[in-house]
Amino acid sequence: MPKIYIEEKWISIPLEGISMEKINLLFFYQLGAQLNPLTKFTPDEKNRAQIWLASFAAHTFTYTTLNSFPTLTVCRSVGIELINAILEVQKWMNKTPPDRWMEVDPLVGVQFSNVINKAKEFETVLTAELQTLATYHVTQKGIYSTADLIERADNTLPASVLPKISRAVKEEIKQSG
Repeated sequence: MPKIYIEEKWISIPLEGISMEKINLLFFYQLGAQLNPLTKFTPDEKNRAQIWLASFAAHTFTYTTLNSFPTLTVCRSVGIELINAILEVQKWMNKTPPDRWMEVDPLVGVQFSNVINKAKEFETVLTAELQTLATYHVTQKGIYSTADLIERADNTLPASVLPKISRAVKEEIKQSG
């Protein structure tokens, strides 16, 4: 089995003290970069090894995405179908001697077609669902960086005011960014 390397180990991380998560956009770029090649194949016997190799990264990224974002509900069933289709192809490739990989077999052809079709379907549904998520890019205001405004909004208050406000008010300020 080829080793899959995911550049960044996280997809999103909660920000301390506030109900927001920092999203790793690079992960989604990598997901697309690994998923899209599967959609370009034809299920010909000559492509089986390439489909099999491409399926490892697509499986890893799809599985990680679904496990990391429970809010992705629309694409979930298709993503699971893609994962299962990939596992079927991987099982066939692992038990079949390499000299038989290119033999014509309509049932095996259906398995490889299923991986390609499920990758296309998952890519389409995921793309549509991602466009509905409430994601924003917060621009820098003056000398304040986005990270400071989100993670340390209470620091925008004068030092003389901070001791005079309650902890609950400080938390509310942090929550509102």
